[in-house]
Formats: sequence, C-alpha cells, structure tokens
Amino acid sequence: MSNYCRDCAYSVSKKTNEGACPFNYLYWNFVDEQRKALENNGRAGFMVNMYENKNNEDKNAIRESSE
Repeated sequence: MSNYCRDCAYSVSKKTNEGACPFNYLYWNFVDEQRKALENNGRAGFMVNMYENKNNEDKNAIRESSE
C-alpha cells in the first residue's frame, strides 16, 4: 500500500526474532493482549482467530520479540 518500508533495515518477511519488522510481532502481541476487547468485533475477531490458530512456538516467539 506504500513504499515506506523500501529502505528499511528490517525484513518485512521475518515475523519474529532479530531483524524482523517490529510491526509484525508488536501487532500480534497487541491482538493477544487485547483479545477480550477484540474478539466480539467482526473484523478484529477474525484476527483474534488467526492468532489463536498459530502454534505455541510462534506465540512464544511473538511474546519474546515484543519484550
């Protein structure tokens, strides 16, 4: 939707760990932390379901990267 990330040092394709775009894991961490507030909203609820479908390894990596 934009070219803001064109010259960024982070990798948008990496979801967690070193070199990953912080917007990826911070977004999913927000969804996790605000699950109760978001789950009854149609579009946001869809994202909560997507987060819930992630495996435990991915969820732990999201939490660790967010810290």
